[in-house]
Amino acid sequence: TINVARHIPISSVSTLGGGSAIININGTVDQTVTGSGVANGGKLCSVTISKNSGTLRLQSVISIAGNLSYAATGTAILDPTSSTVALCNGSRTITGSFSLYNLTILANGNSLNYIGVNDIITVNGELKTDGYSNATIYDGTIKAKGDFKINNSYVFTGGTPVGTGTINICRTGEQKITGVDNTKK
Repeated sequence: TINVARHIPISSVSTLGGGSAIININGTVDQTVTGSGVANGGKLCSVTISKNSGTLRLQSVISIAGNLSYAATGTAILDPTSSTVALCNGSRTITGSFSLYNLTILANGNSLNYIGVNDIITVNGELKTDGYSNATIYDGTIKAKGDFKINNSYVFTGGTPVGTGTINICRTGEQKITGVDNTKK
């Protein structure tokens, strides 16, 4: 575990990275995570947000290859500004209820996302799936308050889909849902 009390600037756009470490964001002052600007580039390993005071600002595109846990307490604030969190290929557990601006689920290789049963991820901007494999959500809820774009080209070939999560489309005004033109999606 790497405890981080200050800022995290990510400058690499390499699609390598991730690993098995845990980055624990636990500073008591304001902190900023600035992503690489490229989905699937400069990937972080597992990330835990456990601040008890101060603001954590998310900026640009932040790619996460491992688990994501939100366990902030006290007066801590998560400020996603206009950032995008990109969940990379693979299997991960997401715990805690929190808000993001944009969320992209990358599925170039299966993307299995286990959200805590009672946890809610609120996406205020765009919720998007992208890639050529399946993007599956288990348990928990994603509240999509912005547009929902299904960009992955995975073709369902039979059997029973196993995702048990909920995507709640819940904007009070106009909301677009777009997808790739294929009847087996």
